[in-house]
Amino acid sequence: MRLICPNWHKKLKIAPAYDQQIWFSIKQQVVLSILAALVLDMGETAGAMAVVMTGYWIGTSIIVMRRPLSPSKGDLLFVRWGCSLLAAGFVAGDLVRRGFF
Repeated sequence: MRLICPNWHKKLKIAPAYDQQIWFSIKQQVVLSILAALVLDMGETAGAMAVVMTGYWIGTSIIVMRRPLSPSKGDLLFVRWGCSLLAAGFVAGDLVRRGFF
């Protein structure tokens, strides 16, 4: 899916392997953001999701800057699933904090 700029990875000089991973992650973040916004807890979950996404994009930026043209399988794995894993960890921590476990 290349709606915005068909050759954005060429303009940024990064590997095309990042292309699918980043678009998949953006789709995940849209879904996770909507779900977080629907939780009725005075915005705590939405705020936590904003922190998760900020941390994810900082981590992804570091990964892409370190290996722009030759990403490892671990790099691609983090770029694809990192936001979901961070969100799951944050939700689990929040459930423990609230006393559910």
